[in-house]
Amino acid sequence: MAALLERDGRYYAQFYDKTRNPVRKRFSLKTKRKRTARKLLVKLEDDYLVGDFDPWTDDPWTYDEDDHTAVSIKKAKVRYLERKRKDGRTDNTLRTYREVIELLIEEVGTKTVLDKVKPSTVRKFIRDPSLAKATQRKRFNQLKTFFRWCVKENILRDNPLEDVKAPEEPNKLPKAITEDELEKVCRAVREDYKAKREKGHVQEGGLVWKIPLFRFAFYTGMRGSEIARLRWNHIDFEKDLIYIREQKNRKEQTIPLNSKACEVLETVEQEDSEDYVFQSPSFEGKDRNPKWFRENVSDAFRKARRAAGLREGLSFHSLRHGFCTMLAEAGKSAVVIKEAARHADISTSMRYVHMANEQLKTAVEEAF
Repeated sequence: MAALLERDGRYYAQFYDKTRNPVRKRFSLKTKRKRTARKLLVKLEDDYLVGDFDPWTDDPWTYDEDDHTAVSIKKAKVRYLERKRKDGRTDNTLRTYREVIELLIEEVGTKTVLDKVKPSTVRKFIRDPSLAKATQRKRFNQLKTFFRWCVKENILRDNPLEDVKAPEEPNKLPKAITEDELEKVCRAVREDYKAKREKGHVQEGGLVWKIPLFRFAFYTGMRGSEIARLRWNHIDFEKDLIYIREQKNRKEQTIPLNSKACEVLETVEQEDSEDYVFQSPSFEGKDRNPKWFRENVSDAFRKARRAAGLREGLSFHSLRHGFCTMLAEAGKSAVVIKEAARHADISTSMRYVHMANEQLKTAVEEAF
């Protein structure tokens, strides 16, 4: 049978058969990870037992080539994106996948077969010193998912990222907006509306309809795309619930309608239950492009932020960061923040707790 050996940080497979010459056959598994080595050994041992692999005569890396389909990285990209689209990934997520994989393709060549992509090439691509840590981390995470899928689909034999260590996670805290800064943004929108209204450059109710939208985003923590899809019949005022029909993960969920958010909605006119909650006076019809709406609102927020003279880096998404930060500053746990903001991973929620703790530490230091 076979045994797993470790020498100088690398793993080897050793087969034993007293009827063969030599009685022991040893070869490198080309990995420093014990888990990967065990998986390789199990496969080799299984194939040995059924007669598909002979360690004394066969090359452990090419013996099953007839059963393996050689696919170029470009074709693999197309198949991968199509599968992720069918799995319900958003356009933004698909775009990120595509951008990272296509950048790697530029490095290795469009006709390069997946199995010919070297770990050293991928490592160099990920750890490009000219890139920010966050970008390096993004490249690693996207390619890790891509290569794992390729292995699962049997179009890639060995994952070139198995022995590549993940880049350090950047020490980056969310750029959260405060309630006071939010009011300054709203004031800037109102002043812009007044000036343009006097010149007849905007219709009645134009621009200012975004003020309650900004406040609602701050008090609910909802994403821009979720607010873009929000209709009046998605809100249950009796149960104080908001039904989010289509989240980032394509699942439906409910969140509480708190009193602050409810106060905001009281300032918004409602005509039909099928209407979108937030819409400009010129909007007609029952459907919109959520992506276009989100981008339009984000642009309006940036312009108002500049007009208000607020710090750089604040964006429409900072309203969601502000919501999470207020929960953290109120002493709420990461678990509560995760549920309220619907984060996929609690590590995301922990960033807000960490930020709140740092602010508390600073306040205490200043006091003494």
